[in-house]
Amino acid sequence: MINVLRRRSQTIMFLARLVLGCVFLASSLPKLRQPYDFLGDVYKYQLTGVAASKFIAMTLPWLELLLGVCLIGAVALGGCFLVGAGLSLIFAFAQASALVRELPIACGCFGSLVATETIGYGSLLRLALMFVVAVLGLVAWRASAMPADEEEARDVSTLAKLA
Repeated sequence: MINVLRRRSQTIMFLARLVLGCVFLASSLPKLRQPYDFLGDVYKYQLTGVAASKFIAMTLPWLELLLGVCLIGAVALGGCFLVGAGLSLIFAFAQASALVRELPIACGCFGSLVATETIGYGSLLRLALMFVVAVLGLVAWRASAMPADEEEARDVSTLAKLA
């Protein structure tokens, strides 16, 4: 039974890391190619000042690139899923804020690839799905790190007591 759950969690984790990794890679590359366009998108949200907007525009695409590469390469998965969930929440907050203030702006999510997409309930739904996938990946990662049987669990708890 535990082996079946472990296999399922590994499958879920694999799919979650591929989906999120590809999304973050696809969103980072256009922003890296056209940083001034992305800076303009950040300004349009009217959430930060000039210095903070420049910092976001300079660092966020690199963070997304690193996150995408690490997810696809299966490096530091727990942290990557956690950061992916956090970023999707931050992006959702920014879009919801712009929606409430009725700002007719482009999402800026994928740079100039989807420059005509204005923020709306569709883009918020996409972010909610990203959050769910990241949380599922995090839960699956945690489940796959669990001991395979009770004997192994006892050995781990014994080692933890000794440490």
